[in-house]
Amino acid sequence: KGEHIYRQGDNIHRIAVPVEGSIIIQNFDYWGNRSIINMIGTGEMFGEAYAAPDSGAMTNDVIAAEDCTVMFFDINRILTVCSSACRFHTTVVQNLVFALSEKNRKLMQKLVYWLCLSPACTPGTATFPRLMEKFGDAKSIYEADSKSIARCIDPRSSDRVRLDDKSLDKAQEILDYCRRLRIGLLSYDDEKYPKQLKEIQSPPVILYYRGVLPDFNSAFCVSIVGTRSLSDYGRRNAFKISYDLASAGATIV
Repeated sequence: KGEHIYRQGDNIHRIAVPVEGSIIIQNFDYWGNRSIINMIGTGEMFGEAYAAPDSGAMTNDVIAAEDCTVMFFDINRILTVCSSACRFHTTVVQNLVFALSEKNRKLMQKLVYWLCLSPACTPGTATFPRLMEKFGDAKSIYEADSKSIARCIDPRSSDRVRLDDKSLDKAQEILDYCRRLRIGLLSYDDEKYPKQLKEIQSPPVILYYRGVLPDFNSAFCVSIVGTRSLSDYGRRNAFKISYDLASAGATIV
């Protein structure tokens, strides 16, 4: 119990599966406060997103939540077919594919609740932080009754009406749209959600992106802020400064 399985910054090549006990994924904010991102129970797996080639370093710590036994699978040995092409290897690959498929299905199901929550929380208000403090995740917020919701937010807020709407149709439409156009979704509880963004007063419920996400927690980030009605001179200089910074390895926010 309490032993590190992986540490933030580790480059891993093995998938971890607890065969006894459970493990937790955690991180610490700027002030040293611990947040538990997820718990991995017996028979579940962790690390497949980081074990693949060029997936980047771990962004959180993974530790044993209790006395447990963990089995590790080397991703390179799984992906490389043995010379005898034995049926055992085939079974391992099949089980891995099935497990990844089930994990992806659950992720899509979870994202629907975050997509439902996002438009119901007015940006810049205390609605989302208060709901998270009370309920902990999007599904629990969705399942909460009106009275429980009302006790968490400003009674004058129009968010109450939107939170009472339990239809998931619009959220499913957004999810389907993003999948068709290959737009990535990063919910607040995702381990890759930028830590610094979580520390602001009212963080976004969900982020949309395209391409490959950098490691925001270790990257050098530069924000460029300006007027929406910029001049040609401003446009040229903003482009040049952004281009030079990005070429040097900075992430432009």
